[in-house]
Amino acid sequence: MAVTVCDIHGPDDEVLPAMAVVTAAAAEQQGGLPPRPAERELAVRRTADPALDTRLLLAGDPGDPDGVGEVAFELDSNTHVAHIDIWVPRERRRQGFGSALLAAAEERARTAGRTLGMAQVNSPAPSGRAFFEAHGYVAGLVSHCNRLLLAEVDRSLVASWVADADPGFDLVLVDGHAPDHLVPPLLEAVAAINDAPTDDLDLEGEAFSPDRFRAMEAAVDASGHRRCTFLAQHRATGAGAGFTTVRWDPEEPTVVWQRGTAVLPHHRGHRLGRRMKAAMLQHVLAAAEGAREVQTENAGTNAHMLAINDALGFAPWAEEVVLQKPL
Repeated sequence: MAVTVCDIHGPDDEVLPAMAVVTAAAAEQQGGLPPRPAERELAVRRTADPALDTRLLLAGDPGDPDGVGEVAFELDSNTHVAHIDIWVPRERRRQGFGSALLAAAEERARTAGRTLGMAQVNSPAPSGRAFFEAHGYVAGLVSHCNRLLLAEVDRSLVASWVADADPGFDLVLVDGHAPDHLVPPLLEAVAAINDAPTDDLDLEGEAFSPDRFRAMEAAVDASGHRRCTFLAQHRATGAGAGFTTVRWDPEEPTVVWQRGTAVLPHHRGHRLGRRMKAAMLQHVLAAAEGAREVQTENAGTNAHMLAINDALGFAPWAEEVVLQKPL
C-alpha cells in the first residue's frame, strides 16, 4: 500500500485534499461540530512552530487520499517522543489504510531516533482508541472533557469570585497579540502548565520561548480564531503568576475552547485559579457573541481544577485519552 510524504508547503491543490480528511475527522472527534475549512487548516499548518518538525503522510492517491497521517517531533524538549495522528474517512476504515500510515509514521520516528510513540484520541470517535490499542498503544493519561452551558452560568457566583481578589496580584487581559512588555511575564505564567498532571505519560515539561509564543499567535491568526488570555501578574515584582486562555471562531462561535489554566506553585493559595476562570467567563459572556458553551479538558487526577469547574457548573461529556507505545 503506497504511503507518500506530503510537503505541507507544496501546491495548494496537492495539499488541500489531505486537509479535508483531517478537518472531517477532527470534527467527528469534537462531537459532530462543523469541520473547519480545509483552507484554514492548511494556513494553520503552514504557520511554522519553531519547536516542531512536522510531516504529513498520505495513503493512496494524494488527490483523493484514503487516509492521512502526521508525525511531529518536538525539537527543544521531549526529544524521545514522536507525536502521531492518523485520520481515515469513515467510509474507508477497516481496509488497512490506518495501519499502513501508522507503520510508516513509526518507522519515520525510529529513523529519527525517537523511542516513544504518542497519540491522542477522543471518546466521540471511539474507533481511534481501539485502533491504537490494537497496535500496542496503552493509555497513559485520561482527561475529562467538560462543558459549561453559558445560559446556565451562575453570574452572581462568577462576580463574587472576581471580586474576591488578593491585592498582591493584578489580572491583565490580553485580547489577541500580547504587547512586547507582557511577553516575559506571560512566558513565566505559561510555564505553570508543565506542573499539570501527566499521570503515566513519559513526558518532560515543554520549553517556551518568545519565538514559539509569537508562532502560536500567528497560528491562531491563520485559523481565523480569536484568542484571549488573562495573565495573573504579581504586583510587587511584575512576574507572571498564572494564566488562563480561551479561543473561539467568530464565524462559528457556538463553542469557546478553554485551552489552559495554571498557577505557578509558589503563587498558589491566593485563589488565582478561580478568579482567572471567573474573569474569563465574564469576558466570554460579553465578547463571544453567539457562544453557547465553553469546553475544557482536565486530567482526571487534577482535583483542584476539576473542583473549580464543578463549582462553575461544568459537566463531563467526553473523555480525551493520550496513549503511548515504546518504539
